[in-house]
Amino acid sequence: MVGQNIKIMRDQNGMTQQDVADKLGISKSAVNAWEMGTNVPNLQNIVELAKLFSVSTDYLLDMAEDRYVDVMGLNGRQLSVVRKLVDCFKTDNGQKENHRPTRPVARDSLNKRVKEPKKDSSFNKSKENNEVDSL
Repeated sequence: MVGQNIKIMRDQNGMTQQDVADKLGISKSAVNAWEMGTNVPNLQNIVELAKLFSVSTDYLLDMAEDRYVDVMGLNGRQLSVVRKLVDCFKTDNGQKENHRPTRPVARDSLNKRVKEPKKDSSFNKSKENNEVDSL
């Protein structure tokens, strides 16, 4: 199962076996052996793979169904938006039926706060597309 997860994550990240091998400083045949299930990565490589794919080691080892999002470098406002979006997605997927979001947010309310970029020349170029205002 570890090999399958490595292959899935590699494919999702648009990487070849050689790309993964180069990032980890190992041979392409080692990555192939993991994916084929004839060998397994050592602990150090499991940790490096988890970092490379931005997932937990538990996820790679098929011990958890959770996936993680790297939020390093985001400011408080951006983190707030990410939390609200995750809450909305979990509610939509029925994963959060018995849990309340930290701060309930109606999807329509959140959508109203997302601004599309202006098309005229007065648009402030320093703003990122789809920036959320007043959160």
